[in-house]
Amino acid sequence: MSVETRPAIAFLSLERDPATCENLLSVATALAQRGWTVDLFARRGGDGEPATTRIAPHCRIVRLSVGGDDASAFAKAIESFQIKSGLLSPLFHSFDDLSARVGYYFQQKKGWR
Repeated sequence: MSVETRPAIAFLSLERDPATCENLLSVATALAQRGWTVDLFARRGGDGEPATTRIAPHCRIVRLSVGGDDASAFAKAIESFQIKSGLLSPLFHSFDDLSARVGYYFQQKKGWR
């Protein structure tokens, strides 16, 4: 197993589809071009929608199959995805109210930034 040497950040956009947010995509791809690994976590829309969409090298949208607005359920899904992928982002940034609650959960329960 290799160790990721790139800094990593997770963007949380659980109330809006990040694929439709031009400013968010611009920031994410700019960070990826500057050496960051960027995961944009979003809510999964429908059954036909892919779970992961690569939008640039080292930058992807990760869609979670979590119903409702339970911040702890989203946090657990994000943590599970990161553990399986082998990359735990030490830094999170939220873009809406539900995402902020997930970030607060990580901060309080895990001590993450």
